[in-house]
Amino acid sequence: MQTIRVISNISYNTIEYFESKIAELISRRIIDWAYWVFHLADEDELKDHIHFVLKPSKRLDTADLRDFFKEIDPNHEKPRTCTARWQPTNSMDDWLLYAKHDPAYLTSKGQYRRHHYDWKDIKGTDEDALKADIACIDMRKYYILEWLEDAARSKTPFFVLVQQGLIPIAQRSQFEFQYNALTRAIENEKQGKTGRKTAHEKPSLTPLDDDEPTPFDEV
Repeated sequence: MQTIRVISNISYNTIEYFESKIAELISRRIIDWAYWVFHLADEDELKDHIHFVLKPSKRLDTADLRDFFKEIDPNHEKPRTCTARWQPTNSMDDWLLYAKHDPAYLTSKGQYRRHHYDWKDIKGTDEDALKADIACIDMRKYYILEWLEDAARSKTPFFVLVQQGLIPIAQRSQFEFQYNALTRAIENEKQGKTGRKTAHEKPSLTPLDDDEPTPFDEV
């Protein structure tokens, strides 16, 4: 499918090859910018990979992009490339916080990841724009979850938090749901398991890729 929206994906390319192809997309004015981060495979993942997000300069076909990233690997029968699951990225905050595997963000989603990253690990074709996007992230909504996680880790019963007046009555059900999700995530962590995958890793219900690719030179 052709799109001009900000889209994200996962690549299994080597980082050197991937960055060279991003530079080529920029030089050919096919994309305006791109951010990416290299992730080690977690327990529920088979391979190291690269999460990336990009903004097309003009309407392009995602199937052509997948062909563009194909990298011959002498050690494998199939070439390395990105997945066919292109997804629209409506929130840069969400993408950046997951790219970092930010603990507060993951906690808010009831997720767990063994590996965590620094802001400096996230790369971009426009470093100033990347820093600006990071600076604009509003973390206030995640701070309240820190003490909720502490309570879950210390096994403080939820009704005790309510009795202490720490839970807004109007939002009791939402906080209780989050408390239970945290409890499960913490138990999974202790057992060496992982939580749910992020939306960036789930198959899209409305994939943007097309089964009929057009020549990339015509994009």
